Amino acid sequence: MAHWWAGTLDALSATIHGLGLTAVAFFGHRIYINRHIVDRGDSALAWLIVLWSSAWLFPTTWEEGLRTWGSLSLVCASLSTALTVHRQSSTSGIQFRSGALAALAVGLNPSHWGLFLGLVAMQVNLRPGIFREWAMLGIGAAWGGSIAYGLHLTLLENPGVADAASALSFQSDNGLHWMVFIWAAAGVLVLLRRQSSLNLRSQNARLSVLILTWCTTLGSALSIAPGHGLALSALPLNPTLGLAMGFTCIALVPARERSRRLQRPWHDAIFWALVGTVLVLFVQEMLS
Repeated sequence: MAHWWAGTLDALSATIHGLGLTAVAFFGHRIYINRHIVDRGDSALAWLIVLWSSAWLFPTTWEEGLRTWGSLSLVCASLSTALTVHRQSSTSGIQFRSGALAALAVGLNPSHWGLFLGLVAMQVNLRPGIFREWAMLGIGAAWGGSIAYGLHLTLLENPGVADAASALSFQSDNGLHWMVFIWAAAGVLVLLRRQSSLNLRSQNARLSVLILTWCTTLGSALSIAPGHGLALSALPLNPTLGLAMGFTCIALVPARERSRRLQRPWHDAIFWALVGTVLVLFVQEMLS
C-alpha cells in the first residue's frame, strides 16, 4: 500500500506482490515454527520477511508475478522438505522431493540456481556419505527439471509469458548493499553466539536455513554469459534477498517475556534501528 500511495506501483502490481509476499511470509513462518528453528513460535519471522522484501518491489504483470513468487514459494517448499532429514533412517524420498521442488523453482526463475548449491551443502553437512541419497537428490532434480522444461516449452508459445521471463532480473545497485551486509553480519553473529544453547536439531536447522537461503541469494549475483564465462554482478535487491535477511536477522528481534524484569531495553533499541534502516532503504529505493 505504501508503494501504491507513493506511485511506484499500480493497483495490479500491488495486488500481485501483496498476495505473493503473504504466501512467502506464510511458508517462511511455517518453516520457522515446524522445523524446530525455535522452541516457541511467534510472528517475528513473517514480519521480517515482509519488512525486508517490501522495499524492493517493481511493477509487474500476472505472468511475472507467478514466476517470481511461485519460484520463491517453491524455494521455501524445497527448504522445508530438506529440513526433515534429521534422524531419519533413510532420506532418499526426502532428497528426491527436495531436488524436484528445487528444479521447479529454478525452472520458474533461473536466477535461483544457487538453490542447488544450498541443497548440496546441506547434504554435505548432514549426511555426506550415503551415495543412494546423493543419487536420489540428482534424480529428483532431473525429474523436476524435465517437468519445468516441458512447461517452459509450452509457455514459450505465449509471447507475453516469454517476455515476462526477461523481467525477472530486476536489480538495483544504488549503494544500499553495505547496509544490508552490516545487518546480515550482525544477525549471523548473534545466531552463532546462541547456537550452543540449542539442541542439535535446532542447530542444524538454523545453519541449514542460512546456507540454503544465502546460496540462493548469492547465486543471483552470478551469471554465465556465452563467451565470457562466469560473471559477478551486484547483489540483486529483491524478495529472495528479503527471505534470506528475514531468517538472518531473526535473532535481532527481542523476545517478549512475561516478566518485564527479563526485558532488556537495548534489545528494543537494536530492533527499532533495524526497522529504521529498512525504512530508509524503502524511501531511497522509491526515490531512485
